[in-house]
Amino acid sequence: MWDILKKAAVFFRSYGGQERHWSERLPDTVKFRFVEDHKAAFATDRLCRVMNVSPRGLRAFRSRPASRRQRTDMVVLAHIKEQPRLSLRQLWSPPDD
Repeated sequence: MWDILKKAAVFFRSYGGQERHWSERLPDTVKFRFVEDHKAAFATDRLCRVMNVSPRGLRAFRSRPASRRQRTDMVVLAHIKEQPRLSLRQLWSPPDD
């Protein structure tokens, strides 16, 4: 159980790009994501208990489709990741004659 808490502390401390205390209130979606990321190492029911979320809520989280905001964010992120490749391709391509 201490291993779970140590990993949770590291995960939550860096959530959102800000330094924060691991016990600070975080959205349940972040807790569910932590459970999903660590389910191979620990039992899911134990992770849910430590994260103070319900197994039923975890199942609902898994089956819930991405929100409009999440889909928009994924598209924007894909464009941002594509920009360096596009600019390097233009920079190193031979000039057109």
